[in-house]
Amino acid sequence: MTGIDYDWEYNNRRRVPNAGAIIEGWKRSSAPARTDHRPARLDLAYGPAATHRIDLYEPEGGKDRPLILFIHGGYWQMLDKADFAFIAPPFTRLGARVAVVNHTLCPAIAMAGLVEEIRQAAAWLYREFKTPLDVIGHSAGGHLTAMLAAVDWPAWAGDLPADLVRSGLSVSGLFDLEPLRHMYVNDALGLDAAEAKRQSPMFLTPKRVPPLVLAVGGLEGAEFHRQSEDLAKAWQGRGSAIEVLDLPGRDHFTALDALIEPDHVLHQTARRLIGV
Repeated sequence: MTGIDYDWEYNNRRRVPNAGAIIEGWKRSSAPARTDHRPARLDLAYGPAATHRIDLYEPEGGKDRPLILFIHGGYWQMLDKADFAFIAPPFTRLGARVAVVNHTLCPAIAMAGLVEEIRQAAAWLYREFKTPLDVIGHSAGGHLTAMLAAVDWPAWAGDLPADLVRSGLSVSGLFDLEPLRHMYVNDALGLDAAEAKRQSPMFLTPKRVPPLVLAVGGLEGAEFHRQSEDLAKAWQGRGSAIEVLDLPGRDHFTALDALIEPDHVLHQTARRLIGV
């Protein structure tokens, strides 16, 4: 990996000068989505810590609905589930539940503990609703989506099914954490080479992989494309089909916007995975 400008490849706010404005737009859109959506249950506890909380947005009526777990980005060290409520309404209108999750942010927690928290959240949702999860994650959340897809759930907890994760959709995900050790992000993550490998989906060998789509903005750097393509190759033959989806004209942030645009291929792909 020598010769790569890691800061240029992975510093998304540097690559997208209006990134801050886009994130503020997400927050503005999320405020009414979070406060006005009915029915909604906010700050459900999936564990003992104050950060172990889920906001659950439900469609009107009916119990047997698809259940989406959305995991936000922020390089595992910033942002909050409240900033991403805007994801929910386009899917609740289609009849799906949407659970937007928080986890403890680095450096208050090590990566291994953070990954374990997300497993706990997924397990809590399954036990609560007895419904397999369709997991969607953006950026760091895309990494966590893949980490959930790789879990041998019956081995992790005897009461959980192998297909607890029914499908996964990563938007601009990260699956090889080694490059991040060479830039500012690791100031909070504190990864050494061995731990970066342990927490990288690229180097896991899951027993089964659910249907999995790895979407990447066409305007993103070569490393983000490399990461998705390499994960697809690494996990081939371990279960269901893995698809790499290019999003022409989208950067790291506007790629997520495409998720809720009804006519966009990313939204349509999510619907196909979820079955709505």
